[in-house]
Amino acid sequence: MLATAGHVIQELDTLIADPGVHIEGACLLDGWSIGAVNHDPIPFDLVGAPRVFIHDDADGLDFGFIRIRPYYQRLLETNGIEAVDEQRWRNLHQVRFSHYGVLGIPEERVTKNLRTAGGETQVSSTADPFYIPVTWVDDAPDEFLNTTCPRFIGRLPDVLPIESVVGMSGGPIFGFWVENGSTKYCILAIQSAWRKDHRIIFGCLLPYIGALVERELKHGGRGEEE
Repeated sequence: MLATAGHVIQELDTLIADPGVHIEGACLLDGWSIGAVNHDPIPFDLVGAPRVFIHDDADGLDFGFIRIRPYYQRLLETNGIEAVDEQRWRNLHQVRFSHYGVLGIPEERVTKNLRTAGGETQVSSTADPFYIPVTWVDDAPDEFLNTTCPRFIGRLPDVLPIESVVGMSGGPIFGFWVENGSTKYCILAIQSAWRKDHRIIFGCLLPYIGALVERELKHGGRGEEE
């Protein structure tokens, strides 16, 4: 499964349901991975792919999944993409992280190309991924701590070469640590929201996502979120 923010899938479903919008195609971009052997986009049936999401601000949960077939899984693995397995999210509490960062594609780094053909406007785009170091926030205002599930709360640097992190929702938040003299890293959370006035980002922690998914699978699943 592909993971992203819940509101991203929610917005996608809204677009798909709009009779004035027609999504002609989509693709998976995996050529940015270390050791990638193929940099060509992978055509992907995004509209027909099963999707599920949770977007509940009170709970502090905002994540979703898009199911991929084994065919796509094999292609991604061939290009160096690794899945997050159960052992990784279960053991995160044992890790003492030294620093953090978020990876995503800000809207201002997306170039949209418009082309009119047959009376219809077609939109294509190119994008560049962007990494931002963030600092764990220990003194977050109470208004950020009143969610049912704890969230990752990180502060952005005071100076950034971009104006906004809008568009980075669903990107991975990494945690880094040093082990036996080597720097290690793993995905700690999925970025879901931000507050520009406080320069703070929020993320759904992987242990909570994993536990919820495990519980729902054990009870037969909750189906698609409305």
